[in-house]
Amino acid sequence: FVWVMVVIFFIDLDHMLILDKVTWPAAALFYAVTFALPGYRWWDGLVGAVVGYGVPWLIGEIWIRVRKIEGIGLGDSTMLMVVGALLGWKGVVASLFGGSVIGTVFTLTAMLAGGRPTPADETADASDSEPARGALQTEVPFGPYLAMAALFYLFAAPWIDLHFRL
Repeated sequence: FVWVMVVIFFIDLDHMLILDKVTWPAAALFYAVTFALPGYRWWDGLVGAVVGYGVPWLIGEIWIRVRKIEGIGLGDSTMLMVVGALLGWKGVVASLFGGSVIGTVFTLTAMLAGGRPTPADETADASDSEPARGALQTEVPFGPYLAMAALFYLFAAPWIDLHFRL
């Protein structure tokens, strides 16, 4: 799981892509792994995968209909499907919330410092000629923040579940 999150982190950071050839096999593998883990029910991974894919898809669909531009890609949905397949719906909720908080802090900090949170392969010449964008028009790779939050939940789940009664 850690390896998959690291791969997604760096590919999305560099290219703003989360590859299906990474996420779909990983989701199937992690769901299969849950059968060997104690305390998991057979449907926990299925519900987690559906919630993981469905919630960001719904958010993105609403954003497209309201704003007429893409707000969240399907790669983020498939990534959260992977998280849900292993960590269940609680892992999806924690990752989505935590990733949003982490992403907001990093993005606003970068914007306040005068930078633009964009993919690393974008050239400096293109950013100089492009007009300044507001926070709602700035493209930000969301996968790295989701990956950080998912890894945090992987190790902190017992504490979080105990203290927040999820």
